[in-house]
Amino acid sequence: MTTRRTLLKLGALAPLASATPASGSPAAPGCDEVVSLDGAWSFRLDPQDTGESSSWNLAGKATEGWRTVVVPHTGQIEPDNAEYRGVAWYRRDFEAPRSWVDCAVRVEFEAVFHTATVWVNGVEAGRHTGKGYTAFVVDLGQHLRYGGTNTLAVRVDNSFNESMLPSGQTKGKTLERIERELVGPAAAGVLR
Repeated sequence: MTTRRTLLKLGALAPLASATPASGSPAAPGCDEVVSLDGAWSFRLDPQDTGESSSWNLAGKATEGWRTVVVPHTGQIEPDNAEYRGVAWYRRDFEAPRSWVDCAVRVEFEAVFHTATVWVNGVEAGRHTGKGYTAFVVDLGQHLRYGGTNTLAVRVDNSFNESMLPSGQTKGKTLERIERELVGPAAAGVLR
C-alpha cells in the first residue's frame, strides 16, 4: 500500500532525477539525516489568544503556565481539555549543527488540526490554514542559528469553523497525530 509519505517522497525526488551531478554523487554530501522531534515539548492553552502578543514564539520567554507533553500529542485526550476549542501552543528547542548549513532543513508535520503557524527563532516560517488532516512541510533553513540552539514554536487553532469539512459541529481533536521531525539536513527536497 502506498502511503502519503511515500508519495511525497517520490514527488520530491522526481525533479531531482536530472539534477544529480555527472559524477553521480549527491548535491550536498551528508544531507540525508533525519532528526525526530518526537518527545518532550512545552505546551500551553491560549484561550484569550494572547500568545503571539506575549511573544510565546520567542526563545527564553517565561515558562510559567507551560507544561511538558510528549509529541505526538492530542490536547483533547486530557479530561480538562476534552471540550476545548481555540488556540494552543507547542514549543521546543533543538540544535542545528554547522554541518547543516549547505543542506535543505525542513520540519514536517503529519497533521495539525486545523490551522498552524510555525516560528523558528521568533520569525514566522510558515502557515498551514484550515487543512487539519493533511501533512505539510515548512522550510527552516534561512531562519536557523547553525551551530547553536534554535526554538521552534507552533500556534495551533482548532476553533470551530462553519466553512470547514465536515460541516457542522464536530468533536475533532486538536492534534489528531502530529509527528514533528526535523527533516534535515535533507538533500535538495528529499523527505523521509
